[in-house]
Amino acid sequence: MTQEAKSQRKSPLRSFAWQCALIPLTSGTLIFLAYLITFSEAYVWLGAATIILGTIFAFIGICALALDHDEARTEGASDPRADRNRNHCLTVILANFPIALLMAYFGNLLYDSYPVTVHNHTASTMADLRLSHWGGTTTHASLAPGESEEFRLFRPGSGSLDFLAELDGQPLQVEVDGYVMPAGPHRRRHVHVHGPADITVEGGWEDWSSD
Repeated sequence: MTQEAKSQRKSPLRSFAWQCALIPLTSGTLIFLAYLITFSEAYVWLGAATIILGTIFAFIGICALALDHDEARTEGASDPRADRNRNHCLTVILANFPIALLMAYFGNLLYDSYPVTVHNHTASTMADLRLSHWGGTTTHASLAPGESEEFRLFRPGSGSLDFLAELDGQPLQVEVDGYVMPAGPHRRRHVHVHGPADITVEGGWEDWSSD
């Protein structure tokens, strides 16, 4: 084999290493996007499995690159393009780790969050809306008749939350279930205000467990 032929050879080891780099990256990204759309807990476990398998793939891919480099050196083939390709492949393999950590962080943040939507069914404007939870108080200035406002809570904790507001000078207060629920319609809480003494809450643990 001539030197030129050696330098232009296609390496199955290098192709395999690219597969080890791209398969976990692609599958992990698709699983993360699917979780953002569905909030299904199944994708949490699939994501965790992808991180474990991705680590194994990374080790195998690095070994394949090392074998390819050793094989090229043994044959005396010197190809800058092949060297760059190996370096690019190694970069993608290593990039899997910080990307996986970022997706795991934001996925966990979203897993421990849910929206609480307040609906004003009265003919008056609600003022000084507050949702009190262990992390502090989320506020909104006012809510016009017939309108709704969504409070997105991140890491609200467990137990109960307190919704407080004012309606025609009268204070409103109702307790909202604070437990983070699995995926489904009960993950979202709805507070329906029909009057100072007529407030209903939908969603949460009781609605989910009664299904």
